[in-house]
Amino acid sequence: MRRIAYLTGLLLVSASPSLAQTPPTLDYRHACKQTPRVGMDRKATIKSCLDDEAQAKKQLPPVWRGADGASRRMCLAETTQGGLPSYVELIVCLQNAAAVKAQ
Repeated sequence: MRRIAYLTGLLLVSASPSLAQTPPTLDYRHACKQTPRVGMDRKATIKSCLDDEAQAKKQLPPVWRGADGASRRMCLAETTQGGLPSYVELIVCLQNAAAVKAQ
């Protein structure tokens, strides 16, 4: 039964281009709290990380829409692995994938 529900979900997602165009929602707060202190106090390090991630989240939609499905899946899996998702890493991965394909 689970398998049928999973396959149905995959079909719906793959059949709907508008869903595929929607960038993922990542919970980056935990990742920022795990960031080691870098040249500033702990609070400033976390704030800097949160600010960077919030900015990257705003920049993601056009990058996401411009990426192909295989790059999206690969980069999303790569940047959420280990439970510390990052919009910054997702954008960099998608841009790198696009650059490799352009060569």
